[in-house]
Amino acid sequence: MRSRVPGQPKLSGFDLFSLGVQDRAELEAVRTRATDLGGRVSDLIDRGADGPALDVFDPDGTAIRFLASGAGNETGFVGVEFQRSGPPIFYDERRL
Repeated sequence: MRSRVPGQPKLSGFDLFSLGVQDRAELEAVRTRATDLGGRVSDLIDRGADGPALDVFDPDGTAIRFLASGAGNETGFVGVEFQRSGPPIFYDERRL
């Protein structure tokens, strides 16, 4: 319950997590379904070679981001490695 969270965080417009879908057609299906249910959704977001994305917003305005694979990433897997300094490194091969 939000009344018990210290500081009452405002997460409107921020995506706390993302979900992967296979391709643009699946993003369109998610967008159609969310719209049919009365949800608020973004336009498709062009991320260039990283593939398209779509935000679906919960009642508080927090975004749930759906990501489709980009060109050259047939597996759809993306990992993130955080460094002590500098930007994070993204990779598409599974390491475990």
